Amino acid sequence: MEEHLSVDEQIIAYKGKKSALRQYNPKKPKKWGWKIFVLSGRSGLIHGIEFYGQDVDVPPEGLQVNKPGQVVLRLASKFPNDRNFKLYFDNWFNSPNVQVALALRDIWSIGTLILNRAKGLKFEFDRSPPRGTHLTKCMKIQGVDLFATQWLDNKPVTLLSTFVASTPEIAVSRFDRQSKDFNSVPAPQCIAVYNKHMGYVDEINSYLGRFRVTTHCRSRAYIKIFLNFVNIIATNCWLQYRRDAENVLEKKNILSLYDFKASLAESLCREGTTSGHTKRASLEIHMSRTSRPGPRAKLPSADIRLDNLGHWPISIGSGNRGAICKMTGCSAKPVTKCEKCDVHLCIVSKNCFKVFHITPVL
Repeated sequence: MEEHLSVDEQIIAYKGKKSALRQYNPKKPKKWGWKIFVLSGRSGLIHGIEFYGQDVDVPPEGLQVNKPGQVVLRLASKFPNDRNFKLYFDNWFNSPNVQVALALRDIWSIGTLILNRAKGLKFEFDRSPPRGTHLTKCMKIQGVDLFATQWLDNKPVTLLSTFVASTPEIAVSRFDRQSKDFNSVPAPQCIAVYNKHMGYVDEINSYLGRFRVTTHCRSRAYIKIFLNFVNIIATNCWLQYRRDAENVLEKKNILSLYDFKASLAESLCREGTTSGHTKRASLEIHMSRTSRPGPRAKLPSADIRLDNLGHWPISIGSGNRGAICKMTGCSAKPVTKCEKCDVHLCIVSKNCFKVFHITPVL
């Protein structure tokens, strides 16, 4: 589990009317759909998911926590204690009691705050304060120190934290309409920390939006949910693969998200099969007679090459010697190919067929 984690909402797009859990959110790109809450880390990996509308639990220590805050507590319930995790969420989830309940388990948190959720908290500035002015107040609930900071940007921004306050100050760039130029504006430290770590769920949403698993017809509600979770699993696997591959492979050899999903789909489609062909025999014969020379055949993935199932050599006849052996370093034109992988390999003059199916990296 990573040290820095963020909680935010996600929409599974769905416009059908046969679902009681469907929500409408005008601020989202996909306005209609199911709302789920996602716990994501710095690497982009998703560590927890909860559907909107789940039953509410009673919070610990007798604290009164609203329903959005209950979501954060449930997602954080699986954290091991005494690890000093840092959790980030927005004002829809945040309240003083949520942060106190997390701090009692040594989970530190920060988030934007709606002022009416903190009783007695008010910020009084001088008349016409300049942009970048901020005030910080400290309050204590059940022995937990809470730091509330309000920063004057275009609009007042209020943050509540249990581990970071306003110092040391930083400088941020903001556009000035009067001078029509970017100026340096002072900002509290909590603004920089929150902005740096809050966007983890948005990052994973950008990955999930690419190369989605979809259907070409109107599908039932549960099919949409199932395909969305398939997409989440595949993207999570790619993020884990990319993190591990950075230590052993060159950057140019690491698969992109598209290539990884294509390889995964190919492996799942051919897993357990004995042949790479799924077309009718009559159609294959017709295509073989009318086909023209095309691009070089694509090599199958390692999962297919090394599964030791259905890799039978078939003869293509001496009159069809046109393709070169696909084994690295061999330039012969064999008369045999693998039935499942559908690539030409030597089996008489050299033993490329065996080496091709037992070598992990070609």
